[in-house]
Amino acid sequence: MSKIGKINIVIPEKVKVAIAGNILNIEGPLGKKSIDIDLDIFNLNITEGKEISIKPKKIDQDTKRLWGMKRSLINNAVIGSNS
Repeated sequence: MSKIGKINIVIPEKVKVAIAGNILNIEGPLGKKSIDIDLDIFNLNITEGKEISIKPKKIDQDTKRLWGMKRSLINNAVIGSNS
């Protein structure tokens, strides 16, 4: 399994995260970012607006690579919109 992908993303207090269809919208004091998530491949869970977890529906070599990359893209967007 992807070592990076397994780590949950902590959402800071000032950042708001919402999902609309396949688009994850991240909004914070320093800006907005929208990330396209393929929900046919991944399950995305937002826990009480405090944590985001992303997991593939089936695990193979391709989804492992995409899993870590998507998690990193989401984490970087959260960090960039807050600090």
